[in-house]
Amino acid sequence: MPKTKDEGYKCPHCKKPFNTRNFYKTNSSIQVVDGYMPICKECLAEKYKLFVMQYHNCKQAIQRICMLYDLYYNDTIYDKCV
Repeated sequence: MPKTKDEGYKCPHCKKPFNTRNFYKTNSSIQVVDGYMPICKECLAEKYKLFVMQYHNCKQAIQRICMLYDLYYNDTIYDKCV
């Protein structure tokens, strides 16, 4: 998510300029740019939809997103949220 003076942050997936409210915060030390995920909220939602279609399972789609972006995943927490 490169930062430019005029545009704020730019999503590397869709190439659209955004400000930080269009990115989720993260505590990851691997997938992080200034404390934010390196993909905008819209692109992350699209990626989730693609994984749901690929795996035919919401839980597996969430697990895959978490693996890709170094996010903590826990079955108990997932089950409580669904």
